[in-house]
Amino acid sequence: MNTTHGAINPEFELSKKYPTVGYLTKPVNFTVTVVEPTSINEQFKDFWVTYGTPLAIRAGGIVGAFSTFFIDYLRNKRERKQESHR
Repeated sequence: MNTTHGAINPEFELSKKYPTVGYLTKPVNFTVTVVEPTSINEQFKDFWVTYGTPLAIRAGGIVGAFSTFFIDYLRNKRERKQESHR
């Protein structure tokens, strides 16, 4: 391969339709679609669709675990209050 002149040795040429050296100068159909940026609401909706269920399950587990400790705390507090009034 002669890199200074861009000539291709016919032994190494892959295709005449799609040359490996140089430029393609044929008209090409190339469609570009411009999309408006997503709003904050759309971004949150996309986030929630992807991560909402796992987050809700974890949050439910945390709230459930915390509530057992909180209820136990309230029971102990009430029992201590009743014992102090006796």
